[in-house]
Amino acid sequence: MEISVELQEKAICFVQKSKLVRVHVEKIRAFRCHDDQKVLDACVEEKLHLTRPKMGYFSKLHVHESVHPPPEVKMRDYKAEAAKVLAELPDDYHLRKDYRKYNDWRYNIVES
Repeated sequence: MEISVELQEKAICFVQKSKLVRVHVEKIRAFRCHDDQKVLDACVEEKLHLTRPKMGYFSKLHVHESVHPPPEVKMRDYKAEAAKVLAELPDDYHLRKDYRKYNDWRYNIVES
């Protein structure tokens, strides 16, 4: 399988571009390959009618209006779930009796 010279040059340019992206004073500057990028942008805009978004477009918050209602917030009842699990255990199951309440050290530092 033979790869065209033009495709190889584009691949090399892409690799160089990915290596030469430098962060300088909170601005990302891409060096080289601008000519190829301009040609690609013009082709995509002509054929697909898509324009390149401005820098930082995807890092901004976008709020969309929707006809669908917001999803319901479902709060789990952990005490009921724990009671169900404990009820399903066999009668001779070993449960610890020496457990302490969670974060009891906040209330009584001396005994912790």
